[in-house]
Amino acid sequence: MISTLLAVALAAAQPSGVLAGSQCGVCHPSERVAFEQSVHAQERVGCEDCHGGDSRSIEVDRAHKGRFRSFSDRTQIPDLCARCHSDPVMMRPYNLPTEQYAIYRTSAHGIALARGDDRAAVCSDCHGAHEVFPPGDPESRVHPRNIPATCAACHADAELMERYGLDPGIDAQYRSSVHGRALLDHGNSAAPDCSRCHGVHGATPPGIGDVEKVCGGCHQQVRRAFREGPHFEGLPNAGLSECASCHESHAIRTYTAADVETLCEQCHAEGSDEIAAGSKLRSMIEATRQEIDKAEELIREAERIPFDMEDQRARIIQARTYLT
Repeated sequence: MISTLLAVALAAAQPSGVLAGSQCGVCHPSERVAFEQSVHAQERVGCEDCHGGDSRSIEVDRAHKGRFRSFSDRTQIPDLCARCHSDPVMMRPYNLPTEQYAIYRTSAHGIALARGDDRAAVCSDCHGAHEVFPPGDPESRVHPRNIPATCAACHADAELMERYGLDPGIDAQYRSSVHGRALLDHGNSAAPDCSRCHGVHGATPPGIGDVEKVCGGCHQQVRRAFREGPHFEGLPNAGLSECASCHESHAIRTYTAADVETLCEQCHAEGSDEIAAGSKLRSMIEATRQEIDKAEELIREAERIPFDMEDQRARIIQARTYLT
């Protein structure tokens, strides 16, 4: 009678799909529920594919037989994920890149792990252990709008960051920035999350000489203008980061022409030629903006006649780009 009731209970608890017949959920129900919704379950990856053992047994010794892996040793996780994700044949149907593991090993996380630091971030810290979703799924930890919170799980931990000499306030700074507000408050998916600047699997802080390259990935016209100015050589020669010296690293700020002189005074002495140049630039910027505004108003008047002003509107867009 007891065995019959047990069989009925186990049958009722059995999920469909890849987990049908698996007994792992009898002892690990929360993991089973998480895994059932994951992309791995959808692609028919079973518990034993990662953990080994015998998933059809409810006897602990048999279920955990042979080369069973519990992953209590976090340093094993990247190697495990790479068994599939570095295989071109397995990844080809999904059009997924296969160099993530090699890139991860060059990252600050991967280098720390190779030194035996088991607190370094591994695949499951970012993607989840059983509840792995594709990056485009809003439930995914690596969905663009979720990446700041995923990174903050470690990088906002004051005790953990003290161990590495890192600032735990970076997440708060990012959320206050023009990038953070655009992504998190306004849902602008074009706004950068952490990975857009630091890299995904190869996450590493950019060096002083690389910052303008990273920022230039989005701000191409601004980078071109910056490279033509004196700060392109002057800032690195002074040991200062290019874009971040004015705009900051994570609490990214934008400036108007009215901010130019105050900003210049952070580095240049009052009454210097540089301050005078800054004052002249401010006047030129404001005068140019007024002229562009006047031109745009004339275009609107012409369109009301109506005239075709498409070419002139394109010139206005170009003018505002160069003004920036």
